[in-house]
Order: sequence, then structure tokens, then C-alpha cells
Amino acid sequence: MTADMYYRVNGPNIVHEDFDGEMVVVNLETGCYYAFNPVGSAIWGHIEKGCTLAEMTGALKQYCSGNLAGLEQSVTDFLGELAAEQLISTGPATGNGEAACSSPEIPYAPPELEKFTDMQDLLLLDPIHEVDESGWPHPMGGDGEN
Repeated sequence: MTADMYYRVNGPNIVHEDFDGEMVVVNLETGCYYAFNPVGSAIWGHIEKGCTLAEMTGALKQYCSGNLAGLEQSVTDFLGELAAEQLISTGPATGNGEAACSSPEIPYAPPELEKFTDMQDLLLLDPIHEVDESGWPHPMGGDGEN
């Protein structure tokens, strides 16, 4: 991973939702889900916007408070963990992420990735899907279809 590569969510099998500042990410291929601390959530937001490593660390230096020693290495390590879990991928820098990399001030702590496998069987059996106004599961129709 280099500073001039941009990062992106490795979709469409990766879904995510921000619950009041806590990011939860689900890998629909493995059934694992993940939670991040606030700095990890901020980095995920930068990944969604197509930021490079250099843009992410620059933005974190601007809006994180506290001791920033080791920030670049901890971000690099975090991105490596996300890539190992197949949550992100890389590509050549597009040059459009820098302006998008901003966030409210947060206290700095190294980004953390917490992995959960307790619902793996359930997520693989019944993946998260869109539900229309009729709800889910759909009742059996007269033609025998779901």
C-alpha cells in the first residue's frame, strides 16, 4: 500500500451503516461483521470518498486531538487489516478525494477493527437484502411461490 493509491469499499458484497458515529460493516460473502472505533469510522468515511493514504493521514492530523505519534503507521496497519478482511481494495489515485476528506474533531486513538463471527451462519443463510412495503418474508401466494 502506497500513499498515492486510493482506497474504496470492496462492494457490492460489503454493506455498512453508521449508527450514531459507530460504523458497522458486513461482509456478505463471509458472514463476518465488523465494528470500528471513532478513528476507524472516520477512516472508513475517507475510504468511501476515495481518499488516498496521504489524504487520510493529512485529514486526521488536522481534526484529531491528542498525541498523534505513530498516526501514519497505525492508519497503514488499519488499512492492511481492512484489505486482509477483503473489505477494501485499491486503485490508482484519482486526485478527487482530498477535498472530501474532512470530519468533526475527535480524540485520537489508533484505529481499531473488531471482528464478529457469531452471526456468520445466519448471515450466510439469510443475507441482508432490500425489503419492500409488503415486508419479509413474503407469505406463500396462491401460485405456491414465495
